[in-house]
Amino acid sequence: MCGGVGRRIGHGRRVRCGRGAGRRVGHGRGVGRRIRWGVGRCIRRRVCRVHRLRVGRRIGRQRWCGEALQRSLGADHGIRRTQRRIHAVGIDPETSGADLLTSWAHLFGYRDAVLAKLEDARVAKVIGSSLEARVEISAGAEAYGQLARHRDDLRYLFIVSEVELGEPHAEMAPDDIEVTITRAHGEKCERCWNYSTRVGESSKYPTVCERCVAALEEIEASEHLS
Repeated sequence: MCGGVGRRIGHGRRVRCGRGAGRRVGHGRGVGRRIRWGVGRCIRRRVCRVHRLRVGRRIGRQRWCGEALQRSLGADHGIRRTQRRIHAVGIDPETSGADLLTSWAHLFGYRDAVLAKLEDARVAKVIGSSLEARVEISAGAEAYGQLARHRDDLRYLFIVSEVELGEPHAEMAPDDIEVTITRAHGEKCERCWNYSTRVGESSKYPTVCERCVAALEEIEASEHLS
């Protein structure tokens, strides 16, 4: 770069080359401009170098992860081990997988219906959060079979405190459900925020539900062992 070779800055001296050739610069104003321009250029160069270095490292990591993933998929050890376990208990993996997918497809369809009713109850100020809700479900024969298979896990699937599944209704369509939302019974657990009628049963942990009492006792026992 020329950078001001032949440039003389002073009282009315003329700049002979560079960006300001032919101009008169007085009282050192061009010096500050040159300094700012030079510092900015150095910063830009350093930033570009660091950026290229970081991008190169990131691309290298991505390539390494991709190659590792390909190696793991090619080895397929986990999949083969799972298949051996499935065959060991006498389950047809193709049939069981199809049944599992169908079952969960139905469950998530019922979950969508429950979530819609929860939102209506929230708008109507019946509940605040979903953990304040008790869900009562009336179902047709097929829907009842799908839900009853996972009866104990329905409240976790719907993220509510209680789920009451009634007996199947013969007059309903086999895959239909009717959902009613009310407030959950019992008191709020201070640990998990679920509502339970068994909060306060434990004298040692009087403000938590039965599930949290068991969890806290297990944690305490493990701490004593360690």
